[in-house]
Amino acid sequence: TIALDGTHRTRITTHPASDVEPTWNPVTGSMAFSSMRSGNWDIWLKQGTNLTQLTFDPGYDFNPSWSADGTRIAYLSAQDGNKEIYVMNADGSGKTRLTCHPSQDWHPAWSPDGTKIVFSSDRGGVLAKAASRNKVSTPI
Repeated sequence: TIALDGTHRTRITTHPASDVEPTWNPVTGSMAFSSMRSGNWDIWLKQGTNLTQLTFDPGYDFNPSWSADGTRIAYLSAQDGNKEIYVMNADGSGKTRLTCHPSQDWHPAWSPDGTKIVFSSDRGGVLAKAASRNKVSTPI
């Protein structure tokens, strides 16, 4: 972490593996991040000094993004060999795949009201959106 004026830098993970893409839970202050500490890119949760692995897929899991109410995480997963957008509960349960397309999807972000997820995609070079409740994705 770092203060907005550039002071008070504090390292918050110490594992020798790569820990990247941290994102704060807007309600609890816990942090989700992507890490190689399990030997594969997975999503982890840091609550105080406690660490919990949330994903265990053979493909990599990356780009965690918290819902505004702090109860769900959207993320990219390549568990089926293709980059798709998934959501899960904050404890790692209830994993649901939102996209299913031969193109690559990544960098999900929640709408402020938590009803939609926007993400990047290489579907002909256009951005795409997906509803957060297991609906089919559509181009913007």
